Amino acid sequence: MKVPLIAILISCLLLCGCFEMEEKIVLGSDGSAVITLLYTIRDDQIPAVNAFLETTMPKVRLFDEAAMKSVFNRKDLDLELRSYRKIKRDNTTTIQIIVLALNADKAFKSGLFGTIKMERLEDKTRQLALTVPNVPNAGENKELVQLCKDIKVSLEIHTPSSIKHTTGTKINHKTVAWKLDLNQIFGKSLQTMSVQW
Repeated sequence: MKVPLIAILISCLLLCGCFEMEEKIVLGSDGSAVITLLYTIRDDQIPAVNAFLETTMPKVRLFDEAAMKSVFNRKDLDLELRSYRKIKRDNTTTIQIIVLALNADKAFKSGLFGTIKMERLEDKTRQLALTVPNVPNAGENKELVQLCKDIKVSLEIHTPSSIKHTTGTKINHKTVAWKLDLNQIFGKSLQTMSVQW
């Protein structure tokens, strides 16, 4: 079974403590998408993140630009890594990855970006949906709750035309956002974040 890169990175960061993950998807009217991923990690956790990735996905070295190019420059998926930056601030490092998907449908179907699904509905509107997996009984595990208390996860989607329906917070007529906290990930039923345009 192929494990999505995003799932591995989230698992890795969960195991290593405090982090922020932001994902922004800008959907083009031509079927393309620009996906921006931001991971902020405490500097003292970088060795643990590297060790975890080395054992789970040796090709994915988050702090190595050449490795990220090999992950995201994929002609078979019409993907191109547009930018990779490391930003050091105080005691944290932020990795910013910007990927151009010439064919958003194909890129999301690959599983590389997690459980994102894009489809055309019967009424001819388009829908992008992402299901957040839950962690059963995790809320009862005090150690896990303590370890993950500072986790911040956010998703922002910009659609090519006006939003007709969403489960998120509308920022404007073409932008929607979600911010997840621990209670939305641990011990709850699956949450689907979706937007239709």
